[in-house]
Amino acid sequence: MTGEPDMALSALNVMLDACQFGYMTNSSNYENGTYSPSPEYKKCPRDCSGNGNCVESRCECANGFEMEDCSVDTRIPPGFTGISGGPVCEAAADAEAEADCFRPVLIGSNMKPGETKCSVRSFTMDANGHKTFETKTTLYPADFLSAYQMMCHLPEVFFTGQALSGYMLSLTNNGGHTYSSETAYQVFNPECMTCDKAESCRIKDGTCMIDNTCFVAGEVEREDNLGTCQPMVNNTAWTKPATAGVITATSTPEPVALNNYTAVGVGCYCYFEPTSADCACCKNYGCPCAEEHKHVCFDCVDDTMCARQN
Repeated sequence: MTGEPDMALSALNVMLDACQFGYMTNSSNYENGTYSPSPEYKKCPRDCSGNGNCVESRCECANGFEMEDCSVDTRIPPGFTGISGGPVCEAAADAEAEADCFRPVLIGSNMKPGETKCSVRSFTMDANGHKTFETKTTLYPADFLSAYQMMCHLPEVFFTGQALSGYMLSLTNNGGHTYSSETAYQVFNPECMTCDKAESCRIKDGTCMIDNTCFVAGEVEREDNLGTCQPMVNNTAWTKPATAGVITATSTPEPVALNNYTAVGVGCYCYFEPTSADCACCKNYGCPCAEEHKHVCFDCVDDTMCARQN
C-alpha cells in the first residue's frame, strides 16, 4: 500500500476495529458489567492521520496540523487529484442537471472548512480545439464536504446560449497566496456540441457554433438578417447571401410599415433547404416565410402576412 495513504489509513481502521472487538469480547475489560478498556485502546478519528497522538479518544495534533483527525497541514496548499465525474460535463436540458455542471466536486487532500476556496481561470475553445486562456484568476466559494472533497460554485452562463465554457480549476487555503495544481474542466451545451471524456469536442450535425453560441440550421443572424446558420456550407460562421444586390419588387408594394420587415428579392439561404439560396433576405428582425412564400418575410408574429405579400 505504499504511496496510498488513504488506503493505509483505511486498513489501519479495520485493524483497530478488529482490535477493539477483541477487547469488547474479553470479560477482563469489564468492571461491574461496564466496558472499561485501557486508555490506549480507545480509538481516535482516523488514528489522527498519523499526524498526532491519540489521548482519551481525542487527537493531539503535531505542530502545523489541524482538524479533529489532524488531517490538514496548514503549511502547504491543498492537494488536487481530480474531479468527481470527470473533466467534462454536459449541461443537460434539465435545469437541475445543468446546475450540477457548475457545482463540480473536487477531489484531493488537505482541505479545510471555511478557508479552502476554488481558484478559477476561464478559457475559451474554438471548433479546432485551440484554447485561449485568461490570465486573471478569480476565487469562488466552496462547500466543505470532507478533508478530501470540496464543491465549487462556478458562474452559470448557459442562459446566454453559450456553446462551451472552460475553466482551469485549483484550490487554495490562504486566499490565493499558494495554490494546488490546476486541472481543466469543460461544460458543453448539448444543443450544438458533443464532447468526450478526453476533452475532445465537435459541433453536432445540423447545427452551428458561431462566436461560441449555439444555432440550429436555418436560424437567422439577428444583427442584420443577412446571414443564416448553414452547417453544410460553414458551421462556424454565418453564411451570407450569394447575391448581394436587392431586386426591386415589380408588384404593388405593401404599406411602408410592412416593407420595413422585407428586403424583397432573392439571395438568402432557405431554412427549409440549407443548400438553396433563393429565399428572401429579412431585415429589421423579420422572419422568413415558409417554402410556399419563400420570397417574402413576416414580422415573426403574424404569418398571414406571408400570403398577403406574395
